[in-house]
Amino acid sequence: MKSYHKLSEELSEAVQKNPYTICDLLSNPKPNKFINMIKGDIPDVSAKWVKKLEKIQEAFGDWFEAQGGRKIQMTNIFNEMVACKNRAPWASWSGKGYRGVSRSTAMVSKYDFTGEIKRVGKNEWLVAKGTYKSRYEAQSWSDEWRTAESFSDSNMSDVENPISVIFEVNLKSSDTLLSPDVIKQISIYGKGGVGNREREVIRVGNAPLPVTVYVKVGNIEDIIVLNSSTRTMGNKAKMYVYNRVVSRLGVKCADAFAKTKAFKQLVKDFT
Repeated sequence: MKSYHKLSEELSEAVQKNPYTICDLLSNPKPNKFINMIKGDIPDVSAKWVKKLEKIQEAFGDWFEAQGGRKIQMTNIFNEMVACKNRAPWASWSGKGYRGVSRSTAMVSKYDFTGEIKRVGKNEWLVAKGTYKSRYEAQSWSDEWRTAESFSDSNMSDVENPISVIFEVNLKSSDTLLSPDVIKQISIYGKGGVGNREREVIRVGNAPLPVTVYVKVGNIEDIIVLNSSTRTMGNKAKMYVYNRVVSRLGVKCADAFAKTKAFKQLVKDFT
């Protein structure tokens, strides 16, 4: 009978004779081996190809924990993964992607408002057209509106008088890394109940994107109320509310806002 040490040596030798790359994993019809690798199932041998897999594992751990600029350290690895040929369907994703952020009034005033209103649940959103350009080589998006809205309300950048904004774009599989269903299996933020877990899409690249922009009406309403010294305007209330929006966010935004239930309620409150 072979000793444990002998069996271990033979196993190690067999593993080293059958190396595999990240592109091999991403071309596999099923994601199981990739998922297990990210979770720690990496051959315990000293070899360059194993070291590369370990760096990829570390990159994903850092990605899910990091915020903002720190993520730039992982993007070279992500670029290499996106460049892999013959990636399996689970190794990329395409469709409508959403990204939620908090923006200042100065930034929102530059959007090209269409005059349309989008209603999601109890919230109204002004619709605009714009361009999204990230300073980061990779960004987190989502295939779910709910996840994006949660991020838009978080004000992670500590913006004064924040306005929740959601960008919507059609993402291509050539620019994305992994599907949301795979990411939720390797991210701590993908776990939990329906209302507590995130669904993430990783976009790799920072070329400008034409986007549809949604601006939360409730935040505009809050800004008008908090920055008004008087609440009794009589028959001038309608023009007062409109002009307050113009002064903060521009004419196009004010024209769109004037079509909302929030505007009508503000006029009533200020009358």
